[in-house]
Amino acid sequence: MPRTVARTASATRQLGGGESDAAVIAAAAKGFRTCNGYHEDERCKRPPEVEDAVANVHDVAAYILQKQGSMSTMKLQKLLYYAQAWNLAWEERPLFEAKIEAWANGPVVWEIFNEHRGEFEIAPPWTSGSVSRLTSVDRATVEAVLAGYGGLTGRRLSLLTHAEDPWREAREGLGPTDRSTAEITPESMQAFYAALDAAEDAKPVEDIDWGAS
Repeated sequence: MPRTVARTASATRQLGGGESDAAVIAAAAKGFRTCNGYHEDERCKRPPEVEDAVANVHDVAAYILQKQGSMSTMKLQKLLYYAQAWNLAWEERPLFEAKIEAWANGPVVWEIFNEHRGEFEIAPPWTSGSVSRLTSVDRATVEAVLAGYGGLTGRRLSLLTHAEDPWREAREGLGPTDRSTAEITPESMQAFYAALDAAEDAKPVEDIDWGAS
């Protein structure tokens, strides 16, 4: 049967100006899923013409832009991160294989950055990817993430990732502006967001107090 999950966030501190000893905010975008976790439903399978194809990060970027339209490159990068993170939590597998690096301004996929380098805003279509390679499960994950995070700016998404363990752990020992290509590992994302998915003390993303951010 289709799985329905609620959009949640464990949040007890104010982003962009909260108290230093407050608990870390962690936001989760969740939505109405169209396929079960075991991929037995016919809707969850790849179309015959792309049955052997494997979706990549460019395909996911293409779908995000197709669904939401123009956005800042920072926002696209953070939505890709959350799509990967929540697919790991929900489906126990990566949505794409590209490495996600812990840059000073939040998670970044180099393969995507290399395409939009020097640009502030990006508009569809993303010609390096093909949405046809995404299964219904893949699309459901992206749509759930957009439902939860799509209304936030790139800056707020960046601040949110800064408050969550996977990015923080990958940058352990680094200064706020230090350059780094350290990987935010799939293992750290899956552990963190799966735990958040099961948390009972969660609250909606829209209830986060952003302060002056």
